[in-house]
Amino acid sequence: MKGDIVRSDAKGSLLECSICGKERWYSPSRLKRLKGPHCLEHSVRNNHQHISLEQAFWAQVQKTDGCWLWVGYINPKGYGNITRKHIRVHRLSWELANGPIPEGLNVLHQCDNPICVRLSHLFLGTQNDNVQDMVAKGRNHSGITLGEAHPSHKLTENQVLEIRATLYAGGNVIALAKQYGVTRNHIYEIKWGRAWKHLLGG
Repeated sequence: MKGDIVRSDAKGSLLECSICGKERWYSPSRLKRLKGPHCLEHSVRNNHQHISLEQAFWAQVQKTDGCWLWVGYINPKGYGNITRKHIRVHRLSWELANGPIPEGLNVLHQCDNPICVRLSHLFLGTQNDNVQDMVAKGRNHSGITLGEAHPSHKLTENQVLEIRATLYAGGNVIALAKQYGVTRNHIYEIKWGRAWKHLLGG
């Protein structure tokens, strides 16, 4: 099956590979000869051979002594994706070895490398496990340092939890700001869940 035509003109067509999402121009004559997905790595010319999802997956994995790195498309969140359905490749790696992922579970990284697909670096966990793992490593999914791990933090996680508990019980924002040596705005940010969001759990 051919990839999607992104745009066309008299000189040719820009097509998106149905496996990895890469785009490439093809002349009208060359377009007629193509039988499969459209990119240098995955084009299948002049025959009816089909590349399986598993074959396409392994063709874009670089094995090292540590992580096995995905070298195909990486989405804006830093995770590898494959096919137009945007399957995350670390999940696919798990499913190729173990079958479907049980409902309610995620595939997490022991190595904390979102493009790693090495099975021994992956494990199953709940969303809450994912949040706790993120907190334990002191960062969020964007790689931003969180909480006490941040060099300019003014509060401890225990203090933030105390502040939240006091606020929920009707505590005064101004009094809390003076007590903990922070601005009123900081207390409001904690109250509204805009600051220290990783402590909200999942």
